[in-house]
Amino acid sequence: MRCTNMQLRHSRPELEPRFVAVTPTRDADYWGMPLGNNLFAVVPNPFLVYGEEMHTAGGMREAFNSNYRLGNTYGRFTIKEAAIFQFGTIGKVFRRGQLEAEQ
Repeated sequence: MRCTNMQLRHSRPELEPRFVAVTPTRDADYWGMPLGNNLFAVVPNPFLVYGEEMHTAGGMREAFNSNYRLGNTYGRFTIKEAAIFQFGTIGKVFRRGQLEAEQ
């Protein structure tokens, strides 16, 4: 999955992130597992660098509660709880997950 309106959110951060499925998975910022009823358990791609762009425009702050600090870039993070996304034609955050960022 990937936030499709990431570039627009740079200038309009009040917009909610819009997520779509992408393939191959190596190109995805988020990975999801179907739970049924159009719900997916979602975690960030473990190879993702978690920095300001992903936090403010890429949907991470809406999808996960975290210890992210402005100006920091994190190469590792631990998922404490997966986020739950709901998908129709466009995905949205149904319930925020929890992650701990590590430098």
